[in-house]
Formats: sequence, structure tokens, C-alpha cells
Amino acid sequence: MTVPIHQPFSIAPNNDFLPNLDEKLRLMNEQVEAWHVYWDEYQRVRGVPEGDILREGRELPNHDHTMS
Repeated sequence: MTVPIHQPFSIAPNNDFLPNLDEKLRLMNEQVEAWHVYWDEYQRVRGVPEGDILREGRELPNHDHTMS
């Protein structure tokens, strides 16, 4: 069976070898969001305009892999 490389956790969401996976993924998503908020504020304070590549280039699509 092949597994899509972009969805490594989709094959077995309830496996015991990855305890608390949903919780860990939620925490990771929160930390990534906090990172984006920090850098957005950092660049805003320093006058980097919203359309600048420094701000737009770090925007990532939402890849929430949690099972909620």
C-alpha cells in the first residue's frame, strides 16, 4: 500500500504508536499560528507593507490534519 507523502497520518488515525496525535497536531497548529502572528507584528512594526514579499511569502495554506 502506498501512502501519500503529504498525509502521513491519514492511514491510521487511532494507532497506539502515536499517542495523543490529535493533541500534538493541534498544539503544533497553534504554535505555527503564533509564529505567523509574531512575524506579522514584527514586520508591521518595522514598516513592511502588507503586499510585500516578506509578508506574503510566509503565508501557508491551512493544513490542519487533526481528526476533530
